[in-house]
Amino acid sequence: MSEREELLAKIAASTTAMEKVKELEDQIEIREEKKKKIKGVGKMILAVIAFGVAGSIVSFVFSKIPVIGKIMSIIFSFSFLLPFVLKAIINNKLDGEIAEYGKQLADAQSDAVLNWLPMAYRDSISYQYISSYIQNQRANNLQEAINLFETEKHRANLEFLAAVPAAK
Repeated sequence: MSEREELLAKIAASTTAMEKVKELEDQIEIREEKKKKIKGVGKMILAVIAFGVAGSIVSFVFSKIPVIGKIMSIIFSFSFLLPFVLKAIINNKLDGEIAEYGKQLADAQSDAVLNWLPMAYRDSISYQYISSYIQNQRANNLQEAINLFETEKHRANLEFLAAVPAAK
């Protein structure tokens, strides 16, 4: 069996493991996107501040009736803190999930069926490109496939950097 044929067999054997890697990468990305959205809750915070100011006014108006005034004051005081507390709770939950998926990802990338591929290339994108180079006969061995991948990645980075100033 030639080196290329051996690689094709290893690629076929590692497909399931890499599907798991991709699934875990996607779960991490989803949670990181949610964290970014939570950072943008400034409008919600402003709305709650406005709600708190309105509540203070209502509390002042109802201050003539002591019980209602105190209840309204307590409700509106705590409503000011609510977005900050919720944001912290959600961020902590997402951080925990990201850490757990990160551990699962590391375990999946350490699967013995992937030993033919250097650890630095055990992500779904690198695997997809490297395996396609071998399957499409653009590379005959792993070293050629990795070199081709790195060359194309570098070229894409240079093209991106060249396009950035032009966009301004």
